Amino acid sequence: MKTVTFEEFENAKLEIIRGVEYHEDTSDTEYGTTIKTYSTEKNGSFYEVTEHNKPGVIEFWSTKHPKSRYYDDRSREEIIAQYEERIGGRRF
Repeated sequence: MKTVTFEEFENAKLEIIRGVEYHEDTSDTEYGTTIKTYSTEKNGSFYEVTEHNKPGVIEFWSTKHPKSRYYDDRSREEIIAQYEERIGGRRF
């Protein structure tokens, strides 16, 4: 899955919602994710999924571009710290 910049993420969302009326829906799942949907009559829908255990990471796609992409705003140090926390602080 492709990782993109914030600008690419924003442009993908704006491709769907810019200049048209849209409806935003947000729901939390029992699996620890938040799903946001931006729906329009004219341009289709844009979807964002954020996992609660991966703050700063958003998986997204749209009806115009159905292939999933990731936006990750974490620094290298934050990513390493997150994985260390998952494995109980052990270093390899």
